[in-house]
Amino acid sequence: MELVDITVKELYHGTTKKASTYILTEGFKLPTWNFNNVSFKKKPGTLGYGIYAFSQIYICKKYICEKIPNDNVVVLIKLNLDNLNIFDLTNEEHNEIYQKFRETFRELPIFKNLSQELRNGNQSELEGFMLEYLIRYYSETLLGFKKCDCVKSWTVSVLSDTMNSNIPNGIEYCIRNVEPIKEVVLWKED
Repeated sequence: MELVDITVKELYHGTTKKASTYILTEGFKLPTWNFNNVSFKKKPGTLGYGIYAFSQIYICKKYICEKIPNDNVVVLIKLNLDNLNIFDLTNEEHNEIYQKFRETFRELPIFKNLSQELRNGNQSELEGFMLEYLIRYYSETLLGFKKCDCVKSWTVSVLSDTMNSNIPNGIEYCIRNVEPIKEVVLWKED
């Protein structure tokens, strides 16, 4: 029997073939956001800025086949969990911290600015900005760590067969720090 290293989490990131070549040779590049300027080139995803990956290959393959039907590959990311600061929204305590923060965030001036900027956007972008704000300004106070390496959450990835369900269909990770990435390879089906 092969021993499993529980300090390493295997995650699956769907992308284009061209992007995978860059990722495998140069590594991942992380986007950032300037909090002093609400205009942005790239809006965050639901879990903020970072590298998005699924913990289940099944949902990753479905997602990438629908989003990039003809030119897709899956990259396997081996993430070292040892001493990683994870804002884990599947954890009840972390989820409650976030829910309470959302209420507070609605009272901040930046909420009004973001709401106007995202008028034609979607809820997940606003959620992403709220998470970015919480992590940037309140992470140490509310979560107990200065630097958040990763956000983890149950998510609903809208796919052709989700039937407008609100039940999560996967666990997603948003990797915010590339240092804990132990290895990145092309995923190959057994």
